[in-house]
Amino acid sequence: MGINFTIGNAKLESDPKDLSACWYVEAKELEEAPKFPNEFLTGSNNFSFSYLSFEDFISKSKIATKIDSPHPGIVAITPELQKEFHNALKKRQKESTKPPGFIPWDAEDGDPICDKYDYILAILIRFDFWITWALKNCEYPAIFNT
Repeated sequence: MGINFTIGNAKLESDPKDLSACWYVEAKELEEAPKFPNEFLTGSNNFSFSYLSFEDFISKSKIATKIDSPHPGIVAITPELQKEFHNALKKRQKESTKPPGFIPWDAEDGDPICDKYDYILAILIRFDFWITWALKNCEYPAIFNT
């Protein structure tokens, strides 16, 4: 189990027969979206975390806004949210001594590649890219979590 985020344009899906409605964010892929070593994403606005890795990301990045609350749910992207992620990214870039990237799924403890990349930096770059893109290109910029 884990948490998935999709960042982009929010859409309302409704069914008048049972008076139900829910918001979601459209899937999108962009060639210019950031890509990093040892990942399987191909420029997608959708990415996933285990609950533990998401908690680790929030703790280490110092992001205060609850982008996962409610869960599942949707959070509007505001200029203030963009600034929070952008500032966290700039701070991490100054502090990090490693390039952005991820540990391969099949790496074993003690493997030198486990200490080669800064995955917090990679995630911040991805969030910053998609949040900025959504604010510039979407009628209803949002972060959807499931």
